[in-house]
Parts: sequence; structure tokens; C-alpha cells
Amino acid sequence: MLSQDACLLKVGPDYMYFSGYRSATPRKRFCEDVPETGETIFAMDFAQAEMREMTAEFRIVHDAGEAEEQTSLDAITVAYLRL
Repeated sequence: MLSQDACLLKVGPDYMYFSGYRSATPRKRFCEDVPETGETIFAMDFAQAEMREMTAEFRIVHDAGEAEEQTSLDAITVAYLRL
């Protein structure tokens, strides 16, 4: 059963738990847009055990607004990590 108190991302047919925390307010979790710049902790966990064996990529992008569809992913990438 998927937790109703978790930030949930759909990855194809599967799910992944995701939470972000700001070091200044560690008890306040966010699930979507990072509320402000600064030190941030991201926690990710695959819901299905078989997904834990897969390679994953984590990318932080800035909001390109209306031009986002026409902008390359590399052009708006702020940070990238292959896990």
C-alpha cells in the first residue's frame, strides 16, 4: 500500500517516493518546486524493490516559463547526478 503521507512520483508504471527539505526548516517537506535557493536535501526511495536495482538520474532544472517546450533540457539544467 502506498503511503498517503508521501510525495509520490509516477515513473512509467511504477512509483517513487520523493521529498525535499530545506536545512533552515528541516521539518517542513516540499514535493514540487523548491521554495527558495540555498542548501536543500532531497530524499528519494523507489516504491518497488525491483526498481532499486535500476540506474536513475536526478536533474534540477530552472523554470523556463513559456519557452520551456522550445528549450533544450541541458540549457535549463542547474544540477545533474546519475545514481
